[in-house]
Amino acid sequence: TLSAGAYAPAWAFNTLSGYALSVANSQATTTITATPRHPCATMQVRINSTNIAAYTALPAAPASSSPLPLNVGTNTINIRVTAQDGTTTKTYTVSVTRLPSSNANLASLAPTAGTLSPAFSAATLAYTVTVPNATSSLAVTPTLAQINAAVKVNGNSVASGTPSATIPLAVGITPITVLVTAQDGTTTKTYTVNVTRLPSSNADLTNLTMSTGTLSPVFSANAIDYTSSVSNETNSITVTPAVTDANATVQVNGISVNSGTPGNPISLTVGVTSITTTVTAQDGTTTKSYTVHVTRFPSSNADLAGLTPSAGTLSPAFSASTINYTASVNNEITSLVITPALAQANATVEVNGSSVVSGTPSVAIPLTVGITPISIVVTAEDGATTKSYAINVTREPSANADLAGLEASTGPLSPDFNASITDYTITVSNATDSVSVTPAAAQANATIKVNGDTVASGTTSGSIPLAVGITPIEILVTAQDGTTTKNYTLQ
Repeated sequence: TLSAGAYAPAWAFNTLSGYALSVANSQATTTITATPRHPCATMQVRINSTNIAAYTALPAAPASSSPLPLNVGTNTINIRVTAQDGTTTKTYTVSVTRLPSSNANLASLAPTAGTLSPAFSAATLAYTVTVPNATSSLAVTPTLAQINAAVKVNGNSVASGTPSATIPLAVGITPITVLVTAQDGTTTKTYTVNVTRLPSSNADLTNLTMSTGTLSPVFSANAIDYTSSVSNETNSITVTPAVTDANATVQVNGISVNSGTPGNPISLTVGVTSITTTVTAQDGTTTKSYTVHVTRFPSSNADLAGLTPSAGTLSPAFSASTINYTASVNNEITSLVITPALAQANATVEVNGSSVVSGTPSVAIPLTVGITPISIVVTAEDGATTKSYAINVTREPSANADLAGLEASTGPLSPDFNASITDYTITVSNATDSVSVTPAAAQANATIKVNGDTVASGTTSGSIPLAVGITPIEILVTAQDGTTTKNYTLQ
């Protein structure tokens, strides 16, 4: 008999072989119990061997062997009986087939990062693992409950108790399948581990540069506040941020920018313009803001772009680099205005000490005969740089030698006075022995002489004696220019 079970066909002492039985995989050993037909015969047993030395003696009948190990598959058990004579033997053979295992369980399953949830149990097939974003890959180590089973991780064979190949983890869920095939080749069991790699919370910049200017202090991912200075000529700037984590997003002053590329130009006013660069981490919630305070210096440009008098022409022609000019106007021009145009819009300008808006005329400037100096002072936007332009305007003296009126103390002129008529007569009685005249100049700066004696315009000359007959009286007007004259005659 076999402790493993009943064999077939039924035992017959003269049937030496053909006995067979199958046992479950869990039956790892069997015990033989045999009885010799002759009490003085001896018995020996061996399993899975053809070596004579492999026989083990059995005690006298009935005798049981020690447990005999059964391999998976066919196991041949030989029972040799030696007759009392010591030479005659018979060998009986029993075939025991131990079926392969159907155990497709794991004994354990361990990830190289994170912790299984729930804790491992052979009966639990689905697990989750959560790892930080910094964990970009992991492996799993499956250990078989039955050593002759086979295991694959994501389709790749793995030796029990050793780590699988490294499995890359995308952000989000990466499923890992562990397939166990039992020794029988048909029974399988699938364990699934869903590994969640958390999104990055890295909202750092790796660099921050500007199209003009230098950051102070030198850029560092941990420093969030910077200053920079640019010249007045720089009226806009671009910022190029580079994120540390490729999956982060970045905005400059609220406008999305691709990492490593310049954002839109940002206008700079004179003074401080603050530019904020905000990084949002891959997790969508973690943010970090970097601020650059850019100082654009005020302009030191104190040039004029144009300078125009309302009368006359500048000499030389206007140039921003030329500061001294002259202009001439005729005597009739008693005043003029100056229109200065600034080269830099934020500068200021004064004409003869009075503020003027660029491109608009100054107040009227009275002109005396001769030279009238006009000062134009430009103060740059910086409030310190100035530039002075000067125009010396020459107003020509008058050439008007006309009288505006002429009267005689003795009566009316003939013809009636007209500035364009130079010859007049007067007839007086014999009793009138003298006369005086009152000339008035048309131009106040002209001079008048009556018979060679200077007479102030509008005043009466001295008495002029009259002889009987014709007495000529000459009124000579000399214009302001000192050269133009006009003679009026009264007879």
